[in-house]
Amino acid sequence: MDIHRHARDTGLFLRQRLELFTTACEAVGHAHRQLVVHRDLKPSNLLVTAAGRPKLVDFGVARLLTEAGEQQSGQPRATRAYASPEQLQGEPVAVTDDVYSLGMILHELLTGHRPAVGPDGPVPDDALDADLRAITATALAQTAATRYPSVGALCEDIARYQTHHPVGARGGDALYRARRFIARHRLGVVGAVLVTASLVVGLSLVLMRARQADRERDAARLAATRVAQISEFLTRSCHSPIPTGRSGRR
Repeated sequence: MDIHRHARDTGLFLRQRLELFTTACEAVGHAHRQLVVHRDLKPSNLLVTAAGRPKLVDFGVARLLTEAGEQQSGQPRATRAYASPEQLQGEPVAVTDDVYSLGMILHELLTGHRPAVGPDGPVPDDALDADLRAITATALAQTAATRYPSVGALCEDIARYQTHHPVGARGGDALYRARRFIARHRLGVVGAVLVTASLVVGLSLVLMRARQADRERDAARLAATRVAQISEFLTRSCHSPIPTGRSGRR
C-alpha cells in the first residue's frame, strides 16, 4: 500500500511517520547519487512493504542529470499536484524537483491533506507546530534557490527536529535555541532547577535561623543588662546608711 494509507491504517504516531518518511527519502537520495531524478514522486509511488519498509517505484518520468544540469528531451508528464513550479514550466532537471514533491508528500503525511499553495509558497497550517511548518515551507519554496538544496538537507532538518535541536529552516533567536536546549536536556534541567531550589530553601532557612539567633542573643543581652542594673540598684540600696532622726529634751 502507499505510504499515506499505510500510516493511516496502522495508526502511526508523529515520530513513526517522520521515521518512515526519512527512510523513504534514503531511497530518493540514493537515486540522486546515481544522477537520477525521479520527477514524479507522489504517495502512490512510495509504497510500504508488509515488513514496513518504503519502496520507491515507477521511474517512468525519471531523468538523468548531466554535468551542465540540463534535462533530457522528451519528458513524460508528471503529476501536477506534486510537481515543482519549475518542473511545470519545463526548466532543467534538478534534485530540487524531487525535494518539492517530498515536501508535498510530507505535509500530507503529517496532516492528512495537501497544503494550499499561494504565490509565495504554502499557506501556514495550524495542524503543524512551528518547526514542522518551517520544514515543509522550505521544502515547498516556490523557487529552487530558497528550497532545501538536497534530500539529505531535508532529512537532516527532520533529524534535528526529532532530537530537539534547532531546525535550520526556522533560524530562530536565542530564546528559541534555549527552548530547544531545554527540550534536549529536560531531565538535567529539571534536576538543576530542583537542586537550585533546594539550595535557595536551605539558604533561606539558614538566614532565618541566623536572624532568630541574633534576636535571641539581643534579647539575652538586654535581659542581662536589666539584671545587672537591678543587681546594682539592690547592692547600692543595701549599703546605703539608714537615716536617723534627732531627739532632745528641754
